[in-house]
Amino acid sequence: MQNIYRIEHGVTAEGMWHTMDETGEQSLVTQLTRQDIAQMPMPDLEIHRALGRQWFSGVPTMEAMEFWFGRKDMLELFALGFEIFKYVVTEWNHLEHETLFTKESVISKTDIKAEVLA
Repeated sequence: MQNIYRIEHGVTAEGMWHTMDETGEQSLVTQLTRQDIAQMPMPDLEIHRALGRQWFSGVPTMEAMEFWFGRKDMLELFALGFEIFKYVVTEWNHLEHETLFTKESVISKTDIKAEVLA
């Protein structure tokens, strides 16, 4: 089993860069104060659809989240309706700055926004 931390929209479960139906890229990261986040590499790769399934991006630790977002960024994302979740999964793939997982392999999902805000 692996812990995965992911910021996603609380209602739609979409991330910041890509829509769930993959019809286009999200522009939500461009609404953050730190405009360099929108320039971070988040290409739509074949590995995100490996084995005929959809793989979602996260990180294995909260410390690894800091590569992508600082506390101020997270607060701005929370204001846009995003939440931060801790997933426990049985299927994952570690990449350089992200860990991919399938939603089918999720054992548990916990909203940890309150812990981040504390």
